[in-house]
Amino acid sequence: MLRFRMSSSLSIPKPDAVRHVARKSAVIALCTLVTVCLAVPLPALNANPPESIAPVPIPGGDVVPPLGLIHLFFPGPTSIGNDGFDIEPSTITNFRGFTGVAMLAGTATDGNGKSFNLMSDIRVFQGEYVSADGKHHHGTFVFI
Repeated sequence: MLRFRMSSSLSIPKPDAVRHVARKSAVIALCTLVTVCLAVPLPALNANPPESIAPVPIPGGDVVPPLGLIHLFFPGPTSIGNDGFDIEPSTITNFRGFTGVAMLAGTATDGNGKSFNLMSDIRVFQGEYVSADGKHHHGTFVFI
């Protein structure tokens, strides 16, 4: 549990303290998302569903070399190359349900002690969608 103390004097937090809180917040967000992913019922793990039940991707998206067009938008400030905050979080057209998004960024250290920048986009969707053949389906999807 985080506790905050009010003070009459204005103080600027030390960079290490800010980094620690940011890292802890990112870990909490990731753990929450993983818990949600594991808690939802998964009747069958099928990375390639039959065409009759496959969801239809959203129109548009972002171009990511060398993958080309991917049917998703990156939430975040446009000043750093993201698509803004008023974007479609889902990757599925005609979807009604729960969508969870976790965008994590920071530095990581490999086994040899070398630091590198790390960014991840994790999304989970659970709800009803309309497939290309016009039929209604219920499903759970995870994008990592």
